[in-house]
Amino acid sequence: MAIHRCHEAFVTRIGGARVSIHVGDLVEDEEDVYKVRPEAFEPVEEYMAKRRARRTAPARRGVEQATAAPGEQRTVTRPPARRGRGKTAQEGDKQ
Repeated sequence: MAIHRCHEAFVTRIGGARVSIHVGDLVEDEEDVYKVRPEAFEPVEEYMAKRRARRTAPARRGVEQATAAPGEQRTVTRPPARRGRGKTAQEGDKQ
């Protein structure tokens, strides 16, 4: 008897009753709801292994440093200007 975690929410009918299964719900492999949609579930051990891997994986991108260290120049990149909003730098110079 294994325990499985739902990774895809769904609604089904079991014995004439409407049953809603949500992401994170746990069921045993002997339950009717698991037999109806086994593809919507994953073994709890597999889910926990993925979760541990995510927690120990290095960050994908660094966090921007808010201030420069002593003696260090901080570079700032500005987002590209939006088109059609307000005056551009060239239009402001014409006045």
